[in-house]
Amino acid sequence: MTYICKNCGNKHNGTYGSGTFCSDHCRRVYCGKQSNKLGKLTGHKGYFKLGSSKIWKCNICDHIFPSKHELRKHLNDSHNGQINFPTAPRPCQFCGRTFKYQHNLAYHENGCALNPNRVIRHGHSWSNESRVKMSTTLKNGYSQGKYKGWMVCHSSKKSYPERFFTKVIEREFSDKNYVYNMLFCQYRLDFAWPNKKLCIEIDGSQHERTEQYESDKRKDKRLRSSGWKVLRIKWKDMFHHPAEYIKQAKRFIESGRIYKVCIPT
Repeated sequence: MTYICKNCGNKHNGTYGSGTFCSDHCRRVYCGKQSNKLGKLTGHKGYFKLGSSKIWKCNICDHIFPSKHELRKHLNDSHNGQINFPTAPRPCQFCGRTFKYQHNLAYHENGCALNPNRVIRHGHSWSNESRVKMSTTLKNGYSQGKYKGWMVCHSSKKSYPERFFTKVIEREFSDKNYVYNMLFCQYRLDFAWPNKKLCIEIDGSQHERTEQYESDKRKDKRLRSSGWKVLRIKWKDMFHHPAEYIKQAKRFIESGRIYKVCIPT
């Protein structure tokens, strides 16, 4: 592939850098030209020195002075010490988008969609073996409770249905020896009574999605194979008929049986 140097215009094979310049010399010269378009800004904010010459330019009235001392005196006498230097917008030569800094412009132009020789940036790709290894490590650490950050995130942020049902347990239930958000294999149990191997799941609207529904089925199967009993209550049902579903949950914890809800007409 043939590249064209942005500074000198010569063709080259792109062995230096990303192909924008043919050499480090052209890169330095081009960056120097860009920074000196309106004069190079010195350590004194607002004072412009034209290139490498000893000429100082007023940024307000464009008068030229041979020294910085005379320029500062001019600013104090004629402009009340005002400093208001203009910014130098740097437009992209392909799409016209402007940038404040040269390094931002150079990064954009290398990957600009309208650049015929643009650099296509790809993210880091992991091999399948690395992905399987990381997934296995995370799952094992999560099941063993090693990742405290995950556990704090899950246990500290309750949804409104979970906060509502927590108050129901405190007020209505006789057995309050439950564990909220208990870890079970790679899953979390909303409200679990480990001594009875009973758990109640409060399902919001997100549990009606296909992926979440299949995950819930696998979760219930794992619980039942371990001797647990699960009662799932849809939040929208409890919201519209709280008394009936609270009664069902209480009877489930007391007897371990799931009774059918009778909704009055």
